[in-house]
Amino acid sequence: MNLDKKTNKHIKRNFQTERHPYHFVNRSPWPFYTSITVGTMLMSSVAYLHFYTFGLIFFQLNFILLLLCLTSWWSNVILESTYEGHHTLAIQNNIKTAMILFILSEVCFFFAFFWSFFHVSVFPSIFIGGTWPPFGVVTPNIWLIPLLNTFLLIFSGITLTWAHHAIIERNRIESIAGFILTIVAGTLFLGLQYFEYTETTFTISSSVFGSIFFLLTGFHGMHVLIGLTFIIICFIRHIQYHFTSSHHVGFEVAAWYWHFVDVVWIGLFLSLYWWGGSSYNDNGDLISPHLYIEDVQLYEHSQDSFQNLKTTFVNKGLSDDYTNAKNMEELRKATYPTIVSIAK
Repeated sequence: MNLDKKTNKHIKRNFQTERHPYHFVNRSPWPFYTSITVGTMLMSSVAYLHFYTFGLIFFQLNFILLLLCLTSWWSNVILESTYEGHHTLAIQNNIKTAMILFILSEVCFFFAFFWSFFHVSVFPSIFIGGTWPPFGVVTPNIWLIPLLNTFLLIFSGITLTWAHHAIIERNRIESIAGFILTIVAGTLFLGLQYFEYTETTFTISSSVFGSIFFLLTGFHGMHVLIGLTFIIICFIRHIQYHFTSSHHVGFEVAAWYWHFVDVVWIGLFLSLYWWGGSSYNDNGDLISPHLYIEDVQLYEHSQDSFQNLKTTFVNKGLSDDYTNAKNMEELRKATYPTIVSIAK
């Protein structure tokens, strides 16, 4: 049934005057503008990675436009919740449910990355020497920046929880102190991670380890930046008395997100840095740049696999690939006594 605009407005007005805990959101152009800027920013980033000169300029421009769109959009949400009082208890519960679903999607996001890491590290290919990390890759010292960053994130989670309880208990001084300590710890984490990137001896193109390392740590760092921005916005709102002891759902979902980022980093620290990294002693000296995880049976199996690869290379005329594989196999033979001794 077709209704004219006047009838639609009348129905909407009647629904708004009924006694229910929901409200009709006003029309907003910001979701549409935000989707456009995100899409163009993605295309400009791809252009930048393919060395187009305009890629970086368009990426920076779209990033600024994205910040403007998000600022306007979130300002409208703050207006509806704080000044107009539209965020009732039912709406707050819906916001919490939406945040839980969003965090679950982020769990699936990082699960795929961790799956790829364990896929290539538990059973390393013969083309990277059959070891993990691959030959020629020396990972960062776990006892330096990675361990310090772990302490910083755990500390920031504690201080953020302190700020949350202080808000509930209406202790403004302690809540502000908790906010400040959390922001400082998060900022130090990002600074130290940037310093670690500048000091690494490998790049994102340094075999599969470089790709996995910068993929995991880079996306985690991006989530830390998003969570830190979220907390800074909540801190500004808290300074302006937007939060009460019973109404601070914006801060609650920000705290959930930050704790999720903490848990991801602990898993990343244990798997990528500690289990899958190079071996260091208590003094920070490199013991061995490689973790031999093969035994004699796996080595013999790789011999058969190499013969099959050799036949494939010869049939397809891939002489360069065959030469590289042959050199890698000679390198494996040179390390065979070490593999045997460790396996025993």
